[in-house]
Amino acid sequence: MEVLKRAAGKEEAIVEIRHSYVVPDNESSDKVITKLNKYVPFGVVPIVSM
Repeated sequence: MEVLKRAAGKEEAIVEIRHSYVVPDNESSDKVITKLNKYVPFGVVPIVSM
């Protein structure tokens, strides 16, 4: 979770989350956030929409 906190609020967060949870590149940001919310309490990691 350290990586996610460090990247919180930045565009790179999407990339780091994709690597952390092995999310296919063709999945939408919404799906990434949905998967992320299973591991991180909602609102802890703000994702900047692309």
